[in-house]
Amino acid sequence: MNSNLTPIFAGAAAGLAAALLSVGSVAQNALSITLFILSPMPIMIAALGWGPVAGFASVAICGLSIWQYAGVMPALIIAATTAVPSAIATYLAGMARHGDGRAEWYPLSSILLTLTICVAAGFVVVGFLIGFNEEYARTLGVEMVKTLAEADPQFALNPASTIALANMIVKVIPFLQPASWTLVLVLNFWGALHIARRSGLLQRPTDDFPTSLSMPWLALPLFTLAVAGSFLSGSPGLIPLCFAGALAMGFTIAGFAKFHAITRGKSWRTAALSMGYFTVLTIGFPALFFLFAGLFAASKNTAKSG
Repeated sequence: MNSNLTPIFAGAAAGLAAALLSVGSVAQNALSITLFILSPMPIMIAALGWGPVAGFASVAICGLSIWQYAGVMPALIIAATTAVPSAIATYLAGMARHGDGRAEWYPLSSILLTLTICVAAGFVVVGFLIGFNEEYARTLGVEMVKTLAEADPQFALNPASTIALANMIVKVIPFLQPASWTLVLVLNFWGALHIARRSGLLQRPTDDFPTSLSMPWLALPLFTLAVAGSFLSGSPGLIPLCFAGALAMGFTIAGFAKFHAITRGKSWRTAALSMGYFTVLTIGFPALFFLFAGLFAASKNTAKSG
């Protein structure tokens, strides 16, 4: 902690910055969305650089600031999905067990699993707050179709197709939102580690993400239960669907990390990585390959732990 700033002051500044980045998203333009995606970064840097007091102070200030600017509901949503998961992940990153003259730091694999669970739980809380259920999702789907049809008549669907799309949205939103936000938080975590380290604020040694970032064996049964529970009919199936989405993204990120590790030192590495990211971003379904790679890596962790 090579700074004269107190943890509470640093946390307050970080919380205010996170709040400003979050509420800027109301402008609905490319810049504001980019700033919103970066909103977890100040909280993470504060927690990594000045400790858990700064991290949780930033959560409190962020929530209070958004409450004053936009109201209680936006404050609770940002706190549940962004601020609290960010503070918890970075708190774990600062934990170390000392013995035999060396420190054993909290592993990245456990941080990744905890982060996915926190994100999923946060979206479950948001779902309860806004009353998200099957009827809500279907109504949202119908409204989306109407909005698209008004903008471009070629998107107009017959009633049967509209209902089919609405039924699909019932499953897509609870899965996709936690999955995408898990990715956002992991990228911010990676960036915060680098910024804090280069600023001389980080005590944790440099982690080799390609070889260290994986999902622990415990994630396998949790993911299995979440996927099985997502097949429950009605609103009860939406809760495990949130966890399935976040955990699936955790495995996918772990699969990408292994891809980076396997290609390290190869002459064709740049081409392979570029092709991998390009196909996932443009087509989408090749992400299943990385999901399975992450699942396989976790199964190897099971064998090691056994």
